[in-house]
Amino acid sequence: MSSNPLQASLDILISPNETFSLVKDKKNWSWVPCGLVSLATAGLFLYYFSSIDFDWMLNQMLEQIAIDEGLSDEELQITSQYMTKSNMMWSTTIGALLGTIVVNIVMALYYFLVTRIATTEHLSFGKWHGFVWWISMPLVVSYLLAFLIIIFSNNGMVTLED
Repeated sequence: MSSNPLQASLDILISPNETFSLVKDKKNWSWVPCGLVSLATAGLFLYYFSSIDFDWMLNQMLEQIAIDEGLSDEELQITSQYMTKSNMMWSTTIGALLGTIVVNIVMALYYFLVTRIATTEHLSFGKWHGFVWWISMPLVVSYLLAFLIIIFSNNGMVTLED
């Protein structure tokens, strides 16, 4: 069984029951999955924007905006001025990181409140927050698969949705 938090981060993916039992009482081990999920999130989007054909992606996005919003060519031109590679890369990366953190806080708060009402065993918000980071570890696997999609893409022509 896991002797350190890094090993537990791998074990959570292959034997979650045993790992949950172990990490439940470990102080500060949940910082490792928090860091791994955050690094994988940031790494994916930074790599994505450094690898794609940005002009192609921008054209794809502007075409979709034109269809969805019915913008004129002049309005699309103004919109495209703000959609630089740097702006898109940093806003997407920071947004994804903050989004992950906020979602995990909301999930932890939900578990904290529900167990306060429904059970007699009361774990602290911090324990629930740590738990949510442990159950977020499959994101790292999905991000590794996304890296592969980008690596094997056709000339960097991968949309964010892909």
